[in-house]
Amino acid sequence: MTPEEAKAWIDEIDELGSSLFAGREVTREEFLKLGDYYLSGKFLIHNLKIIREQKQKALKGLNELEVAEKRILERMKSFNIKPE
Repeated sequence: MTPEEAKAWIDEIDELGSSLFAGREVTREEFLKLGDYYLSGKFLIHNLKIIREQKQKALKGLNELEVAEKRILERMKSFNIKPE
């Protein structure tokens, strides 16, 4: 960034002052909807749903590992190999 670009950027920030936001400005309707989302606890319900989905995937993965472990142990037994 050149010194001129930096100065222009600083001047633009100064012009925006306290209304400086990252991204577009939120409308009143969006603000109220977002407030309701958090105050009503809907965000907790949404997060719980996500966590439960992740938990089910993890449990499925665990089940698949247990099946694989059982097959390996059976194979070791057939070769008279004791697990460590």
